Amino acid sequence: GYVFVFLVFVGFFRLTKFFFAGFSDSEYFHSGQFEVYVALMFQIAYFLLIFFLVMMINRRLLDEIGAQEEKFSKAFKHSPYGIIISSLNEGRIIEINEGYEHITGYLASEIVGKTTTQNNIWVDEADRFAFITELNEKGRVINRTMQFRKANGELITTEFSSEIIHIDNEKCLLSVVNDITEKKKTEAELRK
Repeated sequence: GYVFVFLVFVGFFRLTKFFFAGFSDSEYFHSGQFEVYVALMFQIAYFLLIFFLVMMINRRLLDEIGAQEEKFSKAFKHSPYGIIISSLNEGRIIEINEGYEHITGYLASEIVGKTTTQNNIWVDEADRFAFITELNEKGRVINRTMQFRKANGELITTEFSSEIIHIDNEKCLLSVVNDITEKKKTEAELRK
């Protein structure tokens, strides 16, 4: 806004000088000192105008990115499902949400930085192998029923989904765990 006001002021000053001082008989390619300064002021003002417009657009984009990031961060952290992000190559756990802590009993401080095998989460090595095979073949695993070990040693039955994502140019796994232990017990009782 200030730059635009400055442009209007310089233009108005130039027009005022032209009308009150009159037209000079100088050559077209040899402008007087006043015209050089006015042209220089216009160039500086246009440069500043472009610079501030770019800054304004960048700020707006950064605000939108921040809002999106906050929205997805809240959805990740407060989801009732257990969500875990781990590196694909090493299986090292990068982050877990509150839902994962609630379902498994593991705290983030206990397992972040370690692998799932170091934390002894897998009950059956055959399930782990089947999961890795399906992930390599299809790039994702959807609603596979698996058993995991909680922090207290108790076994839980889960629906487990996982997909390969990229974070900072590194392949990672975004996995979702849903505890269906009670559902399976109810189904078994109904069958009886």
